[in-house]
Amino acid sequence: MGRARDLANILSSSGSVALDSEMGLSLITPTSIAVTSGSGSISATGAVSFTSASAVSLNGCFSLNYDNYLITLSDTGSTTTQSLNLRVRANGIDNTSTNYYGKQYGGNSDQANITTNDIVGTSLPIGIAKSGEANSCDISIRNPFSSSLRTHIYAGCSFSDGTNGRVYTYGCSLSVTTSYDGITIFPASGTITGSIRVYGYRN
Repeated sequence: MGRARDLANILSSSGSVALDSEMGLSLITPTSIAVTSGSGSISATGAVSFTSASAVSLNGCFSLNYDNYLITLSDTGSTTTQSLNLRVRANGIDNTSTNYYGKQYGGNSDQANITTNDIVGTSLPIGIAKSGEANSCDISIRNPFSSSLRTHIYAGCSFSDGTNGRVYTYGCSLSVTTSYDGITIFPASGTITGSIRVYGYRN
């Protein structure tokens, strides 16, 4: 009876309780969001939804409570294929300096079409925003809130171009040791519609 009652308590509680107890992940509610050229909202559980946004910013996601984070992103774009980008931010301001150094790997199911590109820029590409196709990204961020360690970001993205399934991976290290508490996601052009969830890995 005790196990049945404990299971019932987990299933009837918020999603973060089950994740804490079984996977070591907690769904984090941002303290605020800012959506450019569109609309957005935060659900009671912490999920962020946005519509027709040219940029989506989440504030107050990272803290001393966790060292490492998982961000899940699902979106569709308003235009033909455009790159989707990420910046880290602190106190409501994006890091727009040339501090993002890394690599990009990508291509379709044909191994001969895989490409490799260096990344040195003012943001990290993390995926594709494409009209009529769903894009899915899993983004890992290490030590974003630390002011003594560099922030490391790894993103894996998959989408369909109508003929082939495509997979891209991206990784970068920030060249500065700044403490960040949030992120901004934005397409190179057009707008995106979708959802974002931020999870903290239990220390």
